[in-house]
Amino acid sequence: MEGREAIDTVLDVPMAAIGSAWNIPFGKTGWRYGKDNWILQSKADKELRKTELANARNYRERRDRVRDDILEIANAAKLKYEATGDNKFLDLATQATNDLLANEGLTPENDYVILTPEVQDLRDGIGLFTNNPNPYPAVEASMYIGGGIAGSVKGEKLVRDKFLKGAAKSFAKSKGNWLARSIGAVTGGALAVGVADYGYEGMLDLMDRAGKAKGYMRDPNQQASLVDAALASVVPDALTFGPQGINRPEQMERIKNATSAAIWDAGLTAGFCT
Repeated sequence: MEGREAIDTVLDVPMAAIGSAWNIPFGKTGWRYGKDNWILQSKADKELRKTELANARNYRERRDRVRDDILEIANAAKLKYEATGDNKFLDLATQATNDLLANEGLTPENDYVILTPEVQDLRDGIGLFTNNPNPYPAVEASMYIGGGIAGSVKGEKLVRDKFLKGAAKSFAKSKGNWLARSIGAVTGGALAVGVADYGYEGMLDLMDRAGKAKGYMRDPNQQASLVDAALASVVPDALTFGPQGINRPEQMERIKNATSAAIWDAGLTAGFCT
């Protein structure tokens, strides 16, 4: 087990707790969470997942085998055509390719997609081909939830203890007291979510640099710094993105994203406080 699979396995633990709470009202509906979570999976889920993975593996093997056969046919036809100049070899290759695809139930349009930039945009659900990727949305969400709750509690407590302490008796039942504490909770939660968003990007920076550092250490033509050497020795391969790394956003974009996350959390929390 390595890479994303290892991280997803670890993330299944906190997500199982959240999913269990979700399943209390929705467990017997089509919205039940946990079919892919190794902790919450039922025996039926495991058997279904096992079958799905086996079918996917068989499909990939069949598709790749047909692809290799087509490449061999095309190469042989090309050599024959270059040697004789006879188009019949190209026509035979085309016919053989069509027959092979038809016999295996494959089509060029559905099974052999050319990865143009437009196709990458359509298939890139986590934004790896953008400058603002989000490879672990579950981690980001857990940081938002944990940070938002902690920040709201701290913000409300700060307002209550520092700003309303002297007026606690006078305003205990007043609207002003409730409003100030609500503002503290909303502000504290929003700031915490903004910090969590920025911290999440910092975590991805570390994982990205660690993967590149491992590549530097393994390449005799590259010179690794002391920091890279330390990262390469401390961070496991499963917590990196490999020597190629991933795209990273500029500082202004990070600040903009963190601000947007804070504003979003403030709007959401304010709705519960009204």
